Amino acid sequence: MLNLTTIEHLHSYYKGGLLLEVRGGRRVDVSIRQAVRFKELLSLRGR
Repeated sequence: MLNLTTIEHLHSYYKGGLLLEVRGGRRVDVSIRQAVRFKELLSLRGR
């Protein structure tokens, strides 16, 4: 679980996943399946 307000950068990642950079320099890998859901929730699908 991650507070969306802590996300500083969002990057496309390996094979359709995402890499989130959050406050404090921590990086969080988002799996392909969860990346699809995450994009739908944020209305980023297709961008």
